[in-house]
Amino acid sequence: MRRSGPLSPAAYAHYLRGRLAMETADYAGAALQFRAAVAAAPYEAEIRVALIEALVANKELAAAHEASVRAQKRFADYAGVWLASGRVYVAQRRLHDATRALERAIDNDELGEDAYLLLAEVWKKRGMPGNAARAYRRLLKQQPTSVRGNYRLGALLLKRRAYAAAEVPLRRALADKPDHVDAWIALVRAQRRRGRTASALRTVQRAFDRSGADATVADYLFRHLLATEPRSFAVRTIAAIDRDDLNPDTRVSLGYLLIHAGVARTALRLADAVVRQSARGSAAILRAAALRALQRSGEALKVLLAVSPDDPSYADARADAVEMLARQGATARAGTVADAALKLHPRHADLIASRALAFELGGNIKAARATFTTALAAQAKNADLRLAFAAFEDRQHRYRTAIRLAEPILDDDPQDTRVLNFIGYSLAERGVQLHRAERLLRKAMKLAPLDGYILDSYGWLLFRKRRLDAAERALSRAVRLAPAEPEILWHLAEIYLHHKQRRKALQLLSRAQALNPQGKVKQRIEARIRALGSD
Repeated sequence: MRRSGPLSPAAYAHYLRGRLAMETADYAGAALQFRAAVAAAPYEAEIRVALIEALVANKELAAAHEASVRAQKRFADYAGVWLASGRVYVAQRRLHDATRALERAIDNDELGEDAYLLLAEVWKKRGMPGNAARAYRRLLKQQPTSVRGNYRLGALLLKRRAYAAAEVPLRRALADKPDHVDAWIALVRAQRRRGRTASALRTVQRAFDRSGADATVADYLFRHLLATEPRSFAVRTIAAIDRDDLNPDTRVSLGYLLIHAGVARTALRLADAVVRQSARGSAAILRAAALRALQRSGEALKVLLAVSPDDPSYADARADAVEMLARQGATARAGTVADAALKLHPRHADLIASRALAFELGGNIKAARATFTTALAAQAKNADLRLAFAAFEDRQHRYRTAIRLAEPILDDDPQDTRVLNFIGYSLAERGVQLHRAERLLRKAMKLAPLDGYILDSYGWLLFRKRRLDAAERALSRAVRLAPAEPEILWHLAEIYLHHKQRRKALQLLSRAQALNPQGKVKQRIEARIRALGSD
């Protein structure tokens, strides 16, 4: 902490409590503590800065502005005050004032990275990307190894279609931070835009290898490229990073990405290779998933039922098999298979849910509900089980009960995107509490921006609010991210119908029908196709 005089124990204690409150997102409490620290140490510039930042975080912009003006008068030579003031002005959308404040911060501390970066963001907000690029270059002249500066300059140049120029700062960012996945993705996109597909694929390989062949990195790479590049290229990235010496579980994860992208035949070939590599049930479940996507349900069922009770994936395989049997109408057999598996794994959430589904599709709603209530009595905190029960109640047209079941999950984990999406979509589907639905779905999108299902829910919400152009943009992106999901295709088709684009709607509905939708979604798609007639 920079001191301009002796700091009293009381001021320091308030300051530390304020920092702790900031760490726990208690911004109101932080502001209270920093005010007390300022009162005890009015000569301390950094405490003033901390107060301004807390007020901005708590959206007390008028108070933040007042505090920043006072700090400017007393500490005009302290760069931190001008940087904090710049943040206040940005929050107030006073972009000209923000520019001047940030230039003052830079003049007082030429080596400060944050001021340059925020100044560049302000220039972008002002619609002056050239000035933003100059701000990044000014920073890089002072700090050539700034990872954030190099990455953001590269990303800006990529957006401005200066693809060759973008590669230079992106490579510099990666030289200093080889695990910067976003920089790898930007570099791949720059190479793709220059027509250097082979180089782009090699870059994907290097990014994956640098991560230690991490499946979560592969997922992140794939979904970003699925959102921004042709699907064929995203699929080719899997072939580029898959190899026989990878961990079988990693290869299984790659296989599911292929199924998600709607290329089940490629996924099946990968699954067959993994099955030869590993006898574990997880590989067999992947193979069954690929077969199901190819509508070869009989073969898929045999694969699932062949998984040994000694295998760690036995319960997962049985849960999938029970669901398949139930959806095929063989509900009695589904129940028998589920009961036998539950004797070995009585607390397995997916098995319990599939047993309830067999009752439900067999017409015994009371038994289905009892299956869930009995299980929850023993494991009330099981989020998977509680969410499955909520989905069941939602299907029974008891959405209020469904939401009451799901809400306690958020008490334990406010960032559970599955629950945020479930509640948001349930409300949007019924056209009720749309403000709450939007708040929940926006939070979910912030936490998982590449989740096509969440984006679909948000697009459907916009459709319900008759914001059709925004809905079309959201749903079109959702289709890119989840191209093999029938319900998302149907939702986008509804937008096209509202725009009187019958041919495009019918094409999407036909694609959705070919993907073997289930339940209510199948009924709605088939009804729409009948109403539209053949093309």
